[in-house]
Amino acid sequence: MFSDTNFSVSRVLKAGIVAGLVLGIFQAVGVLVTTGPAHTLMPLRMIAAIALGPAALDPAYSPLVAATVGLALHLTLSMAFALIFAALVPVSFETVTEIELGMAFGFLAWIFNFYLVAPALGWVWFAEQTSPLVQLAAHTIGFGAVVGWFRHHAWEMDEATIDPEVHKLHALN
Repeated sequence: MFSDTNFSVSRVLKAGIVAGLVLGIFQAVGVLVTTGPAHTLMPLRMIAAIALGPAALDPAYSPLVAATVGLALHLTLSMAFALIFAALVPVSFETVTEIELGMAFGFLAWIFNFYLVAPALGWVWFAEQTSPLVQLAAHTIGFGAVVGWFRHHAWEMDEATIDPEVHKLHALN
């Protein structure tokens, strides 16, 4: 029996963590490639600066504190955005459709957060100090596609434990 309407918070939070980690790695690699190894922690510093203030952007600021606070806040926000995505998108779509919807959600979240929310709250460093091309790819593929795929895959695996025929059905789409 299918349970398309089941909303599993733990499944969604796991999808948010996985997508957040992929997004973080994607951004770190993007910074590494575009600006070099000296700035690899900058994405975490930028996120930490939301809570710690702009001082966290200074290379003299403790990298351990900035990275720890940045990672904790980043994963928390990733889980929150995964919950928003799950509230907007039912799991009953085909895998490809859910990935595409995830990509659209990641794109819109990037635009909304970097260019509307962040400047309004004084966090101008996101739009001013990042590569739009890296952020576009990171948020649409690194977060959006991953949150859509992982959430759908986790749902499929949960359903397969209830009804093994579900796995066969979803393997086809």
